[in-house]
Amino acid sequence: MKRARSGPPARPSGGKPAPAQRRSGALARPALMGAVVVGIALAAFGWWRLRAATERSNVPREGAIPVAGMTTEAMLDSVRVHFERRDWAVALRWAHECNVSAPGTPSLLLNEALAWHNFAQDPSQEWPGRPASRTSLDRIEMEKRAFALLDSAEAVATGPEEWANLRRWRGTQYEVLGLPLDALLSYDTALQRSPGYRPAMERLSWLQRVIIDPADPKGVTAEKSRPHP
Repeated sequence: MKRARSGPPARPSGGKPAPAQRRSGALARPALMGAVVVGIALAAFGWWRLRAATERSNVPREGAIPVAGMTTEAMLDSVRVHFERRDWAVALRWAHECNVSAPGTPSLLLNEALAWHNFAQDPSQEWPGRPASRTSLDRIEMEKRAFALLDSAEAVATGPEEWANLRRWRGTQYEVLGLPLDALLSYDTALQRSPGYRPAMERLSWLQRVIIDPADPKGVTAEKSRPHP
């Protein structure tokens, strides 16, 4: 009785590989391509993380923002730089450190309030096409911080016009939140404290026109906007 010989399976005539071998080769190619794609994706992710870490290393860490010895104007200018860059996270840290360094300064309190408000509303932040915070509750929490800072700023305002300016910004925040009647009240109280304060007068006049004729506020005449009995 002959013993079966070991070795590779016999090839059919013509020297072509057996069907089983063709299938295994066909399966190997997609697997190889998948591995290449995964490798490229991992390399791109690693590059992105490295770049992000490099950029973060240039941002002052908590407690490392050099505000000691700066004048109020210099502090305001430093925060304004980050406002112009729309870098609200860093602007918030600068504004907060400025308030810690010079507590009870209305303009610095206003700056931090605006930074919180802008961070909550700016659509170019971490989630493109949406406000910076992920949910409406997050945004409202940020707006609450802004309102609290405005309260503090109004409490230490040094004159009627400064107080009216702070109340005008409160009205602007109400407008953005979709609360026109609260905004009207803010502008009205600003004018009671500082009659003739132009920024509040302009916003009050515009909101009155919008309420009278939302479709064509510019077409509202003085006669139409005059109170009637």
